[in-house]
Amino acid sequence: MERDNGIALDFGPRGMGVRRQVIFSCAVFIGVLMLTGVLLGTIAYGTMREYQTSAQMTADIYELSDGLDKWEAALSDYVLNSTDLSRQICAERWREIGQLLGRFQVSDSEPLQLALDNIQALYDHTRLSQDLLFHTGDGGRVELYQTLCREKEGLSFLTDHLRRLHTENTVERSPVVISSGLTSFGIFLLILLFSCALTVTGSMRVIRSVCVPIDLLVEGAERVSGGQYDGPDIEIISNDELGYLSQVFNHMKAEVSANFKNLERILELQKLLQSAELKALQSQINPHFLFNVLSVAEESALHEDADGTVEVLENISYMLQYSLKCTRQDTTLKDELRMVRAYLFLQEKRFGDRIRFSFSAPEDIPPIQIPGMSLQPIVENAIGHGLEKRERDGALRVEVTRQGDFLAVTVADNGCGMDPEFLAAIQRGENVSSKGGSGGIGLLNVQRRMELFFRRDGLFEVTSLPWQGTTVTLRYPCTESRVDHV
Repeated sequence: MERDNGIALDFGPRGMGVRRQVIFSCAVFIGVLMLTGVLLGTIAYGTMREYQTSAQMTADIYELSDGLDKWEAALSDYVLNSTDLSRQICAERWREIGQLLGRFQVSDSEPLQLALDNIQALYDHTRLSQDLLFHTGDGGRVELYQTLCREKEGLSFLTDHLRRLHTENTVERSPVVISSGLTSFGIFLLILLFSCALTVTGSMRVIRSVCVPIDLLVEGAERVSGGQYDGPDIEIISNDELGYLSQVFNHMKAEVSANFKNLERILELQKLLQSAELKALQSQINPHFLFNVLSVAEESALHEDADGTVEVLENISYMLQYSLKCTRQDTTLKDELRMVRAYLFLQEKRFGDRIRFSFSAPEDIPPIQIPGMSLQPIVENAIGHGLEKRERDGALRVEVTRQGDFLAVTVADNGCGMDPEFLAAIQRGENVSSKGGSGGIGLLNVQRRMELFFRRDGLFEVTSLPWQGTTVTLRYPCTESRVDHV
């Protein structure tokens, strides 16, 4: 028969022999498995059910004991505070105990059933005392509380007695359970021996006709997995399905060898392209703010005292040090926020009352790895392209909030905003160099660096209205550990 890939095979009379033998062996194996499952399931069901009932009974008894302790604590809180909430909690704890008692499943043991009936009777009597406590004034509340405590001790005593009876009953029935388990194990061994005999008998013919071709395929696959794509082809020793598989394997090996060499070249090119793209994006960081802060230091030296000048210069020093560090390696969100605070401090000195700055961030910020200078350009863009045109009443807000698995940093201003066409171009990630100056380039720069660093979209969001302001939100994932930096 002819194949589309050019491989020709003539199966002849033995073409379906392997398939029929495999089907027969699988049918025998499945039948044996089904017989084994039915027999073992029938024998072991009773044992498993009894064990489950015993274990559930033990768990319910311990849960009942814990529930009584919780109810006593809630009752004490109600007597001390006498609030509606404490009474509601106390009643809820008591209802949980009643629901637990209704869940008990007792075997045919009369002592266990009698102990459970005693607990139920005392529970009903204690419920009446509790209802009386809820409707009694402060005068008789203490006496009723003491009565309820004594009844709780009685319930605890009966619960311990029920636990002892259940343990004794479990020990008495353990020989029966062990005997049933041994019987199941013996039957399982017999079925296992029978299954082995049938499997060996039914598989001998398949092993003789399949073993050698499969060994050859395995040897060829091992050579390919070790990178030997140019090794010798597999020898074709049969004219059946396995012979066809051997021919296809040889053809596939040749195709994979050629494709793998092409893929290695493509991956190397992609790696070089990504590295070059990231370096190009990082090199576009606008250093214009350094000239502004240096002019602030000069004005501070002329008009302020020495302490103010020192503070300004300290912030300038930190910004310069941070800028040099983050261009060589990644940074953390906490360090980037410190950089933004230093930048806002200097801009506040520069603009005075003309712009109001606010900064809000939690103290327990996790050490999230982020691309350096991914937040400061957003703040600089808000001041340089949004607020500098306002003569008064400017406002800039930087706020860090938790949003599920992300830490969101919002930078909002009430500046001149963006026109709809320019905003739509930024949201689509288009080149805006010809549409609105360097402000759009800075936003797209940060957006692209975030995508390259975290390898995901949806981390950058910008909204704006003309002459009403712009809001930019960056979402930093806090569930991913960035060990392999870009």
